[in-house]
Amino acid sequence: MKLVLWILLFFLWSHEGTCGDGVLFTKHPANQTVSQGNAARLGCAVQGVTEPDIVWMKDGEKLFSTDQMFITLGEQHWETYHSVKSVQQQDAGQYWCEVEFHGLTFSSERAWITVEGVPHFVQEPQDVATFPNVPFNLTCVAVGPPEPVEVLWWVGGVQEGEAGPSPSVLHVKGVNNSVKFYCEAKNTRGISVSRTGTVHIKVLPAAPVGLQVQKMVDNNVTLSWRPGFTGHSELSTCILQLSRRAVRRWELPQQEVLVPPHLQVLSGLRSHSNYSFRVSCVNEVGASPFSPWLHFQTPESVKYVPSTAAELAVSSPLLAAPLHVELSVFSPAFKPPGPESSVSFTAARSFNRTCAELHESTLDSLGINADLKNKLQDVLIPERLLTLGHMLGKVNGSDPLVSQ
Repeated sequence: MKLVLWILLFFLWSHEGTCGDGVLFTKHPANQTVSQGNAARLGCAVQGVTEPDIVWMKDGEKLFSTDQMFITLGEQHWETYHSVKSVQQQDAGQYWCEVEFHGLTFSSERAWITVEGVPHFVQEPQDVATFPNVPFNLTCVAVGPPEPVEVLWWVGGVQEGEAGPSPSVLHVKGVNNSVKFYCEAKNTRGISVSRTGTVHIKVLPAAPVGLQVQKMVDNNVTLSWRPGFTGHSELSTCILQLSRRAVRRWELPQQEVLVPPHLQVLSGLRSHSNYSFRVSCVNEVGASPFSPWLHFQTPESVKYVPSTAAELAVSSPLLAAPLHVELSVFSPAFKPPGPESSVSFTAARSFNRTCAELHESTLDSLGINADLKNKLQDVLIPERLLTLGHMLGKVNGSDPLVSQ
């Protein structure tokens, strides 16, 4: 056993600095401690490769350099350097060089660049949103080298206590108003100042803005809005109020929806009706004021046909079945195409052939809205132009069934 161990130790000693068959690192990068702003230079040399294919690595990532140079030290013997003209904290780390040979990758020894300078922050104080007079903590962490690093707090332009070691946690008993704060970190190289944070007091949110109707399909309407000022507190829900305007305003049950997203689909609305909606949003403090009302009108639920001829179905107490009339100028009155088209309305009164004087029904007597009335002007057939055909039978022993 001892003999095997001695043979192994002799092998390792005789191949010290060797990467493989004929590949040998003759120079390795060395540890360096550099003051911030000064230059740093790492060297690496390898023997036994035909072409100078030496790559520099930092913390496991390949370094790409457009000005990397190779120096010939001899046959199949190359040297290269990695240089940093002005070292900053981000240049600190572990470095080494690599070379590929016959499909294998060989690495040099590893070295550290340590950057000395004023402290740099690992964790800077962040903005805080809180209720009035509620305690909270602020955290600041800064490091060197050189160490040690001390931290001093400033709140509202006033120094809070004395400097203490990093990391530092400042306990604030509570504030009534918004206030600014930051921390200072100091070592033998100088002082660094953190970002300035703000303590925000949570308040009610502002009213939502940008209310709009995104789309209307049949009797389904998609409404959207944008949140206003959140009051330094995340919005949880929004409240929708909807009303329908007819002879009088009907207030419909309000809806509460989770946000985001800031939109809602309303289903089952009445066709060709006037609606209004407004929104209020809620955070931890409470509900915002309502937005101004947004007014919109739902479309008519009229079916359409693509052709220029259509059939008008008229139902009347006089008729047991609808009276079908062919129309040749239907398209101008109803523009959008659809799978089929028919318009049904109920006559205001019935008539029979024994009546001495026939009072003609008018559009005003049909009980339809003004929009549809205008569209029917061109397609209405007056009663006086309809003639009764042959007797088809009787309903309840009296009213006849008629056809055109």
